[in-house]
Amino acid sequence: QIANSNQILDLVANYIGTKPTLSYTAAWWSFPVKGSLFGPENFHRDVDDIKFVKLFFYLTNVDSKSGPHVFIKKSHKSNKLTMLKRFSDEEVLLKYNKKDILTLEKSIGSCFIEDTYGIHKGQLPLANNRLILQVQYSYLPLYGEKYIPKSSNIPNNLNLDKYTNRLLFKD
Repeated sequence: QIANSNQILDLVANYIGTKPTLSYTAAWWSFPVKGSLFGPENFHRDVDDIKFVKLFFYLTNVDSKSGPHVFIKKSHKSNKLTMLKRFSDEEVLLKYNKKDILTLEKSIGSCFIEDTYGIHKGQLPLANNRLILQVQYSYLPLYGEKYIPKSSNIPNNLNLDKYTNRLLFKD
């Protein structure tokens, strides 16, 4: 319901310039582990569509020891570090000012929308587990995803937009 709320869909449509497609959902745990950083725990850009945004929900409290999400302000509009690779903190700090680093420490139930073409990462948890939910909105279906829409047994009172949810549900 939240991912399909009029307020969220209007905000997303205004940002991407058209009625959005709900193109991906996922939830995952991050656990404190010793060793090197894993994939999305390094700074990177997502290149999932021409224009897209992601809605993130913290399903646990997230503080500095729980692996908060980190975003470099205005990097979604920048031509710095546009290679498709993972970047070290040092590489990012060579191109961006430390004051542009936004660390999202929030309580359970908090959410935020982000253009993840901007440089971002999920920090490695130091002591506490983190559970996060992601909902992606885009112009089109994501390349390489195999969508199998489920029969819609959703109560009519939810009023889900058929176009926005076409990859997830069928009539």
